[in-house]
Order: sequence, then structure tokens, then C-alpha cells
Amino acid sequence: MRLLVPPWRELAERRVSLGLCGLSVLLARLCHPPVDFWPLAFVALVPWLYALRGTTVRVAFWLSWCFGFLYFLSLYLWLGSLSRFNPAIWLGIPLVCLFQGFYPALGGAGMVWLGRRLPPTAAFVLSGLWWIGWEWFRSRGALGGPYALTGHMARGSIPLLQTISLGGVGLLSLLVFFVNLSLMEIAAAVSKKVFDPGTAVRAGVSVALVAAAFAFGLRVVAETEKTARQGIPVRLALLQTNVDQETKFLSYSAQTWDEMRALQNDLTVDALRMIDTLEPGTLDLIVLPESAFTQYQFDHDEQLQQELRERATDLGATIVVGANDLVFVRPDGTFSENYWEAERTDTWYETEMYGGFYVFRPGDEELKVRADYHKIHLMPFGETVPYFDLIPGLVEHIVQIGSFLAGDEDQAPVWIDVAGTGDERATERLRVRLGPSICFEDMFHYLHARQARRGATLFVNITNNAWFDPSDGSLMHFEYAALRAAEARIPMVFGTNTGVTAVVEATGRVSERLPRREQATLLATVNVPREPQLTPASRLGNWVGKAAFFLSLAAFASIGLRERRARRRE
Repeated sequence: MRLLVPPWRELAERRVSLGLCGLSVLLARLCHPPVDFWPLAFVALVPWLYALRGTTVRVAFWLSWCFGFLYFLSLYLWLGSLSRFNPAIWLGIPLVCLFQGFYPALGGAGMVWLGRRLPPTAAFVLSGLWWIGWEWFRSRGALGGPYALTGHMARGSIPLLQTISLGGVGLLSLLVFFVNLSLMEIAAAVSKKVFDPGTAVRAGVSVALVAAAFAFGLRVVAETEKTARQGIPVRLALLQTNVDQETKFLSYSAQTWDEMRALQNDLTVDALRMIDTLEPGTLDLIVLPESAFTQYQFDHDEQLQQELRERATDLGATIVVGANDLVFVRPDGTFSENYWEAERTDTWYETEMYGGFYVFRPGDEELKVRADYHKIHLMPFGETVPYFDLIPGLVEHIVQIGSFLAGDEDQAPVWIDVAGTGDERATERLRVRLGPSICFEDMFHYLHARQARRGATLFVNITNNAWFDPSDGSLMHFEYAALRAAEARIPMVFGTNTGVTAVVEATGRVSERLPRREQATLLATVNVPREPQLTPASRLGNWVGKAAFFLSLAAFASIGLRERRARRRE
């Protein structure tokens, strides 16, 4: 427990070390939007790692916590854009960053602990595994956030990005970390004016691994682009409706029903008008964003759904749209999609909601009382309050955050039919399977890997990032989420309210995008694979991060037990 007590005097005496941590924060931040200068990824951590030299485990823990806190604070300040809805967010941001800083703190302390007990090469390798393992761990669970991983800093290199198809982002993170650690060792050797053959070998191997990954990536890019040219073309329109969040928020939360209904009608008319500008027979897929329609009972709005069905048929294209899916809770606790069943009872049922992904195909005639896909991974402190809901009354009366239902994790891809090309277009329509995701679900590899294993050939994300305007929050969201395409080598399209609306190729390269915060329609064609091949990452998940976590824990336990036995013998 002494580890958790800050050594104030020692930290105050290490002003240079604190300055080096700050320098790493600056360099690492420049690797992320809006600057995105990815080459700095290979040197950004060097100052912080250098600051840990010669420290105790306790000092390393707190220096690393300072680094982690400032790093995450520099990235999460965009959350302040939510303060116009909840001023208390400014209190929450530093608390979140203090929590996130705990992981780098464990990483730094663990590396110093290993360095004092193992030969240099063993400590070098295990330090990398320890660091990457904790990144994997902090990405897990209901509170998990796969943000600002080490590999994310180098995502701007399309060839290097292909390594994530082998082992997830953890593999790219490991390569980046090894280069940083080896450069720190070189800097330390130069400062001591000594030559260490082991340091040179480790640096050479690290650089060679990155070079090999780059060469591998060039080959993968060439093969993936060749496969895409032979794929099924999907002609699509992504409608960026550009509704400011204040207006959208009032459309379902205004004090009077008349005001809400008027706003909902305005948003609906505007979205339908954008659809009506499209030319019949030229498209296969039309994508509107998450919460494009904010009607409380969209799943029972026969008139609005009829409008969408007619447009899908007239245009000859499938329409995808996001809206909430209302369900009723029967007295026995089961759910009912049937509004009329609830209305016939003497006592109205309680209601719950799913985040819904609705698909309207040409020729559809029936009312959709259930979305084609329900959002699975809910946004913490936005759509759910994990763990805190165990405290009676806290969520309802203090936190006051709505709670959505989570969809079944085993949902299948959604199918659409497309015209194909050449002779195919003249004979029959071809079936394409969409892997849906809603909002920040696109940050999570496991959801897309599951969809890929079930046959998805095109990932489709619908998002409303207007909550974060005018900050760069939506840009960060998009940059990290776009990695899902390269992991599975499956193209991905993003249909958003205010941006980023874009098409991402199977290599992770952005081929088309709209300017943010403008109402516009993106017309593009994306080629989906005819016979997709599962990547190792799609088959096994982020196995590098998982293996690193458990191997490094086992190593720590083994070393600790060995030291304990040695003390007993003494």
C-alpha cells in the first residue's frame, strides 16, 4: 500500500524527470487529431521512459501516473463540449483522467521492478508485454475504453497499420513500444558514454521488426486492393443531416409534447427531403445517421415507416436509419414489441429502449416493430451507468442518466441485395451482408470480429457525434474506429449526423469523406469482397494484448515466488 502514497519530496526533487514526462505528453498528443503526425509515435515515449531510469518502483509509479494523467487530459478535454448539457462534466474529466492514469502508472512501476530483477534483454521483452497487456486490460469490460492505445499513434502509416490484421492493435502497439524503449536505452548509453552490445542488438531487432512489418503491410495493401477491384460494387449515399445537438436534444426532451412533435416533424421532413434529391436506379444503399428520427415510437409510426418503404422501393435501394426501438415490460418481466398489447391492458406497461438500426428494403410492406439490429455495447455514463446502478436510487435521482437495454451479442449480419456489375446486373441482384454498429461500438474490435466470422462483407456504422461539436471529439472517434476495416480487411462506411461521414477501404485508407458540420450527401461506390477471408485478428481477436497480459502476470508471479523462496532460505 505504500506504493499508493505519493513521495512528494522525491517528486519535487525530480523536476527534470517531470519535465521529461511533460515532453512525452506533448509528443504523444501530436500523434493524434487534429495534427496526426504519426512518425512521432516512435520517439514520443522516449523522454518518459528516460525519466524512469534510476528511480525506485514507487517514484516510477507516480512519475508514470503524472504522465498518464496529463496525456489523457490532453486527449479528453473535448468532453468539455458536453458541459452545455451538464456543467458537472468539468468535474468528471479530471476524475476520468486520474483513473486512466493508473494504467500507465502500473506500467512504469512494473518496468522498473523488472529492470531491477532480470537481465536486460528479458526485462526489455517483459516490459513491452507488461505495457501492452495493461492496455488490453483497460479496453475491456463495461467501463473499458480502447482510446489512445500506443498503436493508435502510428495508425497514419497504412503499411504499418496492416499488422493489426494479424494480432489486433496490440501487435502494432508492441512494435511501437519496443522502438521507443530501445531508443531510450541508446540515449542512456550515450549519456553514460558507454557502448553496450546488448543495447545495439535490441535496437537493431526492434527496427528490423518494424521494417518487416512495413514490408508485410505493402504486400497486404497490394493484395487487398487487387481483391477489392474484383469485388462486388455497392453504390451508396451517406446522408449527413447536420442537425445541431441542442435542436435534436429538444426534439425528445422539450417540456411540452407540442414542441417536441414540431421539432420531430421538422427533422423528419428535412431528412426525407435529402432522400428525395437522390436519383432512382443509381444506388444500392442509403445510410442515415443514428437518431435520424427522434420520434418516441418510431417502431410503431406507420406513416413515417410507410414514407421510408415507398422511397426505398421508388429508388430501388435499401435505406438504413437509426432510431430508438421501444419495448414494453410485461408484469412478469418479459418484453413485448406490441404497442397495442400494452394499450389494451388496464395498467400501462413500463417501457425500455434499445438503440436501433433499421433496414428498409425495396418491396418491404410490413411495419417494423423491431429494429434489425440492437446496439450491444452501450456508452458508459451516457446510455448506461455500469456497476453504479447497484446502488439503489443513485442513477435515477443523482446521476440522472437514461439507461438503454443492451442487444444480444449473437446478432447476425444484416443482408441487402445489390445490383452487381456487368452480366450480374442484367440477371439477378447479389446479396451483401452488413455488419452494423451504432455510435462508439465501432471502437470495439470484438463486435466486428464476430460479424466478420458470421459472414459480414461491409461494416456500416451510424453515429450522432453532434454531442461533441465543435470540438475534435468526433474526429478522434473516427480516426480510432476506422481501424476496424484494416483489422478485418473489410471496408467500412460511416453515416453520421455532423461528421465524420466517410468511406474507409479494407486497408484502412479513407477514400471519401465529407467536411464536418455541413449538410451534404456523400455519393460513392465501395467494393466489398466476394469471398472474404478471415484475418487472424478476426479469428482470434486481440490475441497479442491478451497473451501479453497473462504472460507478464505469470512472469511477475514467478519472479515474486522465486524471491520469496530465496528469502526463506536465507
